[in-house]
Amino acid sequence: MNPTSPYKHIYKLPSIIMVCVIFYLALSAPPETPQPFRWFDKLLHFGAFGLLSLLFALPGYKIKLYIRMLGFPFAYGAAIEIMQFFIPEREADILDWSADAIGSLAAFLAVVLLRKLFPGRTN
Repeated sequence: MNPTSPYKHIYKLPSIIMVCVIFYLALSAPPETPQPFRWFDKLLHFGAFGLLSLLFALPGYKIKLYIRMLGFPFAYGAAIEIMQFFIPEREADILDWSADAIGSLAAFLAVVLLRKLFPGRTN
């Protein structure tokens, strides 16, 4: 894609949308529905931050892969937990942040492995 093209940042749109979705869900009141199993919310954290990290692996970013796939999601997850501490209907939980971090790490390791298995097919 031409670096002067107005569409050069289009690859960033999915990750920006995901950041906004996570922000909304994390800071709104939790649903009153029961969880299917005990650690279901941790699975949701793992999946959401794993997907966020995968979206940061898309081309179009000038920041190193490990910073955008690990650094930002780790810090973002921690910031959300800190914000939840100040919201009456939410609570901060180190296990939520841990699930965020593990999801991001799993996505990062998957991308690194795929890039090693299929060299030259990614940016």
